[in-house]
Amino acid sequence: MRLREGGLINRNRPLTFTFDRRVYQGYEGDSLASALLASGVKLFGRSFKYHRPRGVFSAGPEEPSALVEIDQGKAERDPNHRAPMVELYDGLETFSQNHIGPLGLDLMEANDLISRFLPAGFYYKTFFFGGLQAWYRFYEPIIRRAAGLGRPPMEADPHHYDKIYTFADTLVVGGGIAGLTTALSLARAGQSVLVCDERDRVGGAALWQGERFDGQSGAAYGDHLVAEIEAAGGRVLPRTTVFGVYDGGIYGALERCQDHLAKADRRVHTARMKYHRIQADRVVYATGAIERSVGFMGNDRPGVMLASAGHAYLGRYGVRVGQQPTIFTTNDGGYAVAAALAATGADVTLLDARADSRLEAEGVRVLRGVHATKAHGRMGLHRVDYGGAQSGSLTTDALLVAGGWNPAVHLTSHTNDRRQSKPVYDADLRAFLPPELVDSEAASGSVTGALGTADCLASAAAAAAKFGGAALDTPAVDEAVAVSAPKELWAVPGAGQAAFLDLQNDATVKDVGLAAQEGFRSVEHMKRYTTLGMATDQGKTSNVNGLALLAAATGREISAVGTTTFRPPYTPVPMGAFAGHHRQRDYEPFRYSPVYDWAEANGATFVEAGLWMRPSWYTQAGEADWLESAVRETRATRDQLGITDVSTLGKIDIQGPDAAEFLNRLYTNGWKSLPVGKARYGLMLREDGFVFDDGTTSRLAECHFYMTTTTAKAAAVMAHMEFVHQSAWPDLQVAFASVTDQWGGLALAGPKSRDCLAALFPELDVSNDGMPFMGVIETTWKGHTARLFRISFSGELAYEVAVPADVFDAFWREAMAAGAQWDITPYGLEALNILRIEKGHVTGGELDGRVSMDDVGLRKMVSTKKDFVGKAMSRRTAFSDPDRVKMIGLVATEADERIIGGGIVFDSKDGPFDHTTMLGYVTSVAAFSPLKDRSIALAFIKNAADYHGRTLYVVSHVHNRAIIEVTAESPHFYDPKNEKVTG
Repeated sequence: MRLREGGLINRNRPLTFTFDRRVYQGYEGDSLASALLASGVKLFGRSFKYHRPRGVFSAGPEEPSALVEIDQGKAERDPNHRAPMVELYDGLETFSQNHIGPLGLDLMEANDLISRFLPAGFYYKTFFFGGLQAWYRFYEPIIRRAAGLGRPPMEADPHHYDKIYTFADTLVVGGGIAGLTTALSLARAGQSVLVCDERDRVGGAALWQGERFDGQSGAAYGDHLVAEIEAAGGRVLPRTTVFGVYDGGIYGALERCQDHLAKADRRVHTARMKYHRIQADRVVYATGAIERSVGFMGNDRPGVMLASAGHAYLGRYGVRVGQQPTIFTTNDGGYAVAAALAATGADVTLLDARADSRLEAEGVRVLRGVHATKAHGRMGLHRVDYGGAQSGSLTTDALLVAGGWNPAVHLTSHTNDRRQSKPVYDADLRAFLPPELVDSEAASGSVTGALGTADCLASAAAAAAKFGGAALDTPAVDEAVAVSAPKELWAVPGAGQAAFLDLQNDATVKDVGLAAQEGFRSVEHMKRYTTLGMATDQGKTSNVNGLALLAAATGREISAVGTTTFRPPYTPVPMGAFAGHHRQRDYEPFRYSPVYDWAEANGATFVEAGLWMRPSWYTQAGEADWLESAVRETRATRDQLGITDVSTLGKIDIQGPDAAEFLNRLYTNGWKSLPVGKARYGLMLREDGFVFDDGTTSRLAECHFYMTTTTAKAAAVMAHMEFVHQSAWPDLQVAFASVTDQWGGLALAGPKSRDCLAALFPELDVSNDGMPFMGVIETTWKGHTARLFRISFSGELAYEVAVPADVFDAFWREAMAAGAQWDITPYGLEALNILRIEKGHVTGGELDGRVSMDDVGLRKMVSTKKDFVGKAMSRRTAFSDPDRVKMIGLVATEADERIIGGGIVFDSKDGPFDHTTMLGYVTSVAAFSPLKDRSIALAFIKNAADYHGRTLYVVSHVHNRAIIEVTAESPHFYDPKNEKVTG
């Protein structure tokens, strides 16, 4: 119930929200959990495995049970939010999850009735009847339909996110009093300090524990520290979770910027969340501690929660979680909660597991040496049994468990840059503490194992002193909460299958014992066998209990068992936050050729080629499909004149006295002897000896070269050149820059290409003598530089022309007009693919990073007189292995059958069709070749030369094992003597 006064909420501003379509009211400053508890709601959701009823268990990010879905729009739906961390706003719509039917009548709760047959690892021992087909057709579909908690959105996330690079001398993780004190000390010493706290308001437990600092409440004192930190030049980021620690002083943090605002108040084009990539020289972990529970029968029922949670809801939100609450404690901390509840008029009973405790709490009935044995209730709590020094039952509506504290050591163990990266168990505190920290790390507050406010403030001063912080006066703390190390009690005697550890995944005390019995002694094995700690909360409230029980079951010390590996993120992070604004077209923006508009207006269908949108084919009236268009374009190019846009090719301008020497080391073939006014085909290798890229480079002047690369590898080639220049040959006097966007380019191909070029440049001699094959001319077109290259990718007489991009559209249109008398035909990538496969030219399909020069038949391009990148590795014996695949051509036997891209090549149609009999694979396919009047392809097979003229079979395992009969021959189907291109 809501108290009339108390807490940090604003009762003058009521807020309306819904849960499962029912309207409720809360106040500004409420969380979803506090507002629902204030309204009497106890049932929040269902557990994963058994679908048992679940209520609120905690008041922070460790919450394992009260998970909700926000919104239900196809794009807006946001599942698995922890109710204690959802800030209330006007109009908030939330829904319970993981149930079939109403929340109170979940049909899947039938799992709970058969839970004795569903222990840890049951799926490894069941589902054998019927064999593999029964698994695929019956068991697996059922399991997959039952899996999961919340429902994911069905459309793209409409929100905006941002990514920020943030820098600080010192990062303080955690905005409790200890963390803020350390931050203030460092800020006053002149350091750049950044404080990140995951909650909406800093102050930590001081916000609700009732302690006073120099006469101020914990909330007021926290605000005072923030003001002082900011006045000293520091920054404090609330609603910011540091979720990961990485090498080199890098920290990942997620700032929630707008989730707490009503939808009408959210700024449309402002980030919902920001991902901070923080670079800090030093870090202070002030991450606090998380209370743990104790295993006993029914400890998962709605109404059972951590004692610290009951204290938080009372002190911060003014919500009393029960009229007759029971406190079950193993340490002094439970008394403060009991006293606070009793002060509000509640009828409180405290069960202290310690027989020797002498503490008292005003207005509280204390039973010593006893422990809770079973909680009764289904949708809520109505009775708790206890045993020990005495036994009996209590009528109760809330059971608050104080089983001890686990320092939040997660972030301290994310990296391995220290001798010991795993947490260290302290037997006196009965808790794991941070590992030995390096010089750039410090810890402050209860994460160090400090048990009280005074000890936390002392650790804060020590952390600040380690990094040269200024001295601060220690505040006087009034009404300090009593603290002590807990009694070692991980589960009460006799706890079994209904005594839960992981409340989300339904891992029980009995499950841990079963895992140990079946040989899973390693904590990592036990974790995966029982799923303990594998839920969305990562076992924050359950792991340590499970480790201790595993130690007991295997006869080992807890320190010998150790912990599982802590990995980022500490709490879930939306994928959109990692992407920031780099998403959809902002991630990979389309690049358009200068003649994109012309192509679109003339029937082009575009395809993504890397980042470029390139015409795939041009549809004319009456054409039934893309193949008909592509074949028409191919025939027109072979018979008359074709034109295609090659602006997307990578273009790199290379200049300097050592430009030729640089290319000589980069390519496998020689470049120093290349005359000015000539182009040469070049082949690049990676350092491991495999083919990297190919293309032509032209010598425009003695110290000036113009390189073209494949469209896909343009950026990679540029990066490769920069790398080898800076790291291997920094002494070479050469400079280069990408000029891909500065030049537009077209290719004229076909028997009439020379005539068309002559019409465009009537002042030039473009005859075979004036411009021989691989010749280059730099001239002008209407006052603009124009570069002419006689090179061919189609197997026809062909030329490429490059002009500045800003005039390329005009030049293209003039070329179309000039070629009209020869029925000039624009062609796209599909026709280009047919042309180049007929000629046997390789492209990305063949140069896939796995082939050598010999594989593609380019060994003749390798100079034996010089060194080049990849030369040494290209001489490895594996490259000369006779079983290596070599390129070959394939022709379909039947005219109406198409060879399948990616198909596997065999020499028998009878099988078996597996890796033991495969010869190779298909890399590129022309669905129809006008030259062969059927489908052709390029492929790589073993002993390729031995199979020329023989019948082979292409089998596709993804097309129902379709078998296509083919004939193998040379990959150079068209003009093998190059008479066309040189004529």
